[in-house]
Amino acid sequence: MKIVLWERKIKIPKAYIIIAALIMLIILVLWGWYLKVNNIDVFDVSDGNSGQSSQSEISSADYKNQTNSAENGPTGGSGSAIPDTAKATGKVNINTADVESLMSLKGIGAVKANAVIAYRQQNGPFKSIEEIMNVKGIKKATFEKIKDSISVE
Repeated sequence: MKIVLWERKIKIPKAYIIIAALIMLIILVLWGWYLKVNNIDVFDVSDGNSGQSSQSEISSADYKNQTNSAENGPTGGSGSAIPDTAKATGKVNINTADVESLMSLKGIGAVKANAVIAYRQQNGPFKSIEEIMNVKGIKKATFEKIKDSISVE
């Protein structure tokens, strides 16, 4: 194969081109294997709706106010066992957490936190921590990172 660079003709044997292509292929395969083995998310699979996040933030504040009203309403108490349990165990309760609390989890940013809150509002409280994998953008790799830091109690 002949290549012209700055008016110079360079002849490269086909075997060298094949070797270079195979090396590139090996590098890409190893890179993909490394990302898979280490559960590294390369792409954010969120839907990218910028208007949805502000709506979710407002909705999360409403949801938090509703849960606080329900806790304080009939009993007249100043709280419930749910926040105390979360404080005692150091885990984030995904049924009552706000955006900031969810963002404190490893691998959870604003988009995923808002998606958790939106899912919770549409489907009700989580029954198990594994159910968080039904939230758009949270796959098994993310769940493995946060499973020891979350609770539904």
